[in-house]
Amino acid sequence: MEESKKVFVVGKKPTILYIIISAMVPLFFSLILGSAIIEYFKLYNFIIVCITIMFTFLLLSLLYVPTIVRCRQYWCINGQYLESYAIDDYIQQLKYLISIFNGKNDMFAFKIKLAEIESIRIYWTTMWVISATPVHFVYFGIKLKEGSIVTFRSVVTANNKEYINAVKCLKEECNIQIVDKYNLLGAMEEGSISLAEYIDKIEKQQGKWGINNDKGLFDFKR
Repeated sequence: MEESKKVFVVGKKPTILYIIISAMVPLFFSLILGSAIIEYFKLYNFIIVCITIMFTFLLLSLLYVPTIVRCRQYWCINGQYLESYAIDDYIQQLKYLISIFNGKNDMFAFKIKLAEIESIRIYWTTMWVISATPVHFVYFGIKLKEGSIVTFRSVVTANNKEYINAVKCLKEECNIQIVDKYNLLGAMEEGSISLAEYIDKIEKQQGKWGINNDKGLFDFKR
């Protein structure tokens, strides 16, 4: 397999500017919370005021780290590798954000050699939230040539074109078999309904919502 020369990025990379702007959220709430603490305990000394606000800002910033990371997940095709940047461990998330400032964030990528991939299955899982609304997460089930299976969340962006082009690259340029049983790619490319609505219809047809009908699955042309 020849090395893919084009880099595809699916999702959004967290940048230094993004982190700085995101830090404005805990800063805003730290000013409110810090002011409330100062007023409650009558801490009117300037140095104590500064320390109180800085402490609340640091605390809220640390609590906000997972939100910053999860709002900017992505995966990419980079040279000979398929790379995923989905980090769940809190300490690793913190280290990951720090590494962005010195340009060493690639060390946190989960990398798979494209030459070692036999096939990729596109599938989804459904989670019901408190509002009784289904939320769907689309994954790659990556089968390696040595037999093991690796999975990671693949739809991390609302940009369908970005996703479709990357998957086509995996199929056409990297010669990887794409298994798309329910034609999710076709639904994304056709675009008449959202991917979430498309999956909802499939699940209703399969009776997962206690509903059955005799209509076949959608077959969008690609």
